[in-house]
Amino acid sequence: MKQLEFGNAKVYRVNVAAVALAKRRAEFTIIAVVAIKINY
Repeated sequence: MKQLEFGNAKVYRVNVAAVALAKRRAEFTIIAVVAIKINY
């Protein structure tokens, strides 16, 4: 049972990291698009 809890915590942490990375990537993409629009 304890092993399962540890596994779930690990999966949760990975999901949080993935979401954070996706948000950062989305923000970067928006900034890049805006920069391109300003330059061109």
